[in-house]
Amino acid sequence: MQVHVLDPGRAEADHEWFTGHLQHDGSVLVAVRSENALLAESYHDSQYCAHVECDG
Repeated sequence: MQVHVLDPGRAEADHEWFTGHLQHDGSVLVAVRSENALLAESYHDSQYCAHVECDG
């Protein structure tokens, strides 16, 4: 059994944290990748992100 943890810390998640949680090696199941993406998106508010790839 593998455990995957998403921990944005005490502040809002920055863009590098967000994109880092979307990168996985081949051993991570597709279902886990999908859940990670949903959770990471809930922490990363692209409306307020200053990165050029986001809306903010």
